[in-house]
Amino acid sequence: MALIPYLVALAAIPLAATWVAVDVPASLLLVLAVTSVGVIGTLMAGWGSGNKYSLLGGLRAGAQLVSYELPLVLAAASVAMAAGTLSLTGIVQEWSWWWLAWQLPAAVVFLAASVAELQRTPFDAPVADSEIVFGPLTEYTGLRFAFFLLAEYAGIVVMALLFTVLFLGGWRGPWGDIGAVGAVDAAQGDGGRGPRPLAARRLAAGARGPAAAPGLARAAAARAPAAGDHRRRRGGPRMRGVTGLLRGLATTGRTATRRAHTAQYPHTEPQLPERSRGVIALLEDNCTSCMLCARECPDWCITIDSHKETLPAETEGGRERSHNVLDRFDIDFSLCMYCGICIEVCPFDALFWAPDFAYAEGDIRNLLHDKERLGTFMDTVPDSALPAAEDGP
Repeated sequence: MALIPYLVALAAIPLAATWVAVDVPASLLLVLAVTSVGVIGTLMAGWGSGNKYSLLGGLRAGAQLVSYELPLVLAAASVAMAAGTLSLTGIVQEWSWWWLAWQLPAAVVFLAASVAELQRTPFDAPVADSEIVFGPLTEYTGLRFAFFLLAEYAGIVVMALLFTVLFLGGWRGPWGDIGAVGAVDAAQGDGGRGPRPLAARRLAAGARGPAAAPGLARAAAARAPAAGDHRRRRGGPRMRGVTGLLRGLATTGRTATRRAHTAQYPHTEPQLPERSRGVIALLEDNCTSCMLCARECPDWCITIDSHKETLPAETEGGRERSHNVLDRFDIDFSLCMYCGICIEVCPFDALFWAPDFAYAEGDIRNLLHDKERLGTFMDTVPDSALPAAEDGP
């Protein structure tokens, strides 16, 4: 969705009077229409990431792309009205050198809007890396990320070609209808084929001999290979370049058809290491209400209440003994910074890390958990983190 619109636009932009893939009567309207569809790919990339920061980046990018569409279209409409046609080929044929000054305001507006459409500096707020990492593309890697970047660079080529056709005379150049180039054109005649590219005119002038283009003739003579050079160059850098291209295409084909290794959460839950930090679980039977975890907590997010109970003597003539009974053990996760100090200082192995990394609440008031809720997290604590069971006598 992000790359295809620019490829369609490239097919409609003429490189010469007869060098165009699809020559439609309203090619300017077609190019502007298909390039406007690219914003849908950006919005879909942010929405499909499942990441709120990527979604914000997609909305920012979409808002900017839609906002700068209007000045871009108005600037292009100025040239179309001056030429009296919506055909890009017709605009180039109607181009005159004095349009450089006449259409200068529209050219400046078109250039600024193009830079904003391509999200380049200083219009790169949608990918503000200091705020939202890489905008809507944060969650994408590999070939998917490559396609998005390819679409971005294809957009640069499209905008550059469109600016050249509209404001610089296209393949004729801004001075293509006056001076020496115009004289060569008049001498050759277009033969019913329309204006030709500037490079083609130069080469045609050089083909008529040194009198028409002595500089080109001397340059061609200097570059002419000596006898036998073609034997040494056959199968040289050119063939190596073709071989490298084929290898690269083969690697791309294997990668494109390879099964993705991305785990699609929550349909596939990742296997976390045992030392993962999620939430704090409480093993109530081991807690003695020593208050050590509450005193050492730097955020004061642990609240403990207890009372003493007296137990009768276990043997005849023995003494009664008292012990602490835990009444309240609360942790306010809205204040907790998950430093793990409470777990490290607990001398009786009553607190553990539970790797529930996806834990979240919709209301901040629900982040205050009592001992019953903390006890439910013990179900996900790895067995290796639990204290070893003591053997009986």
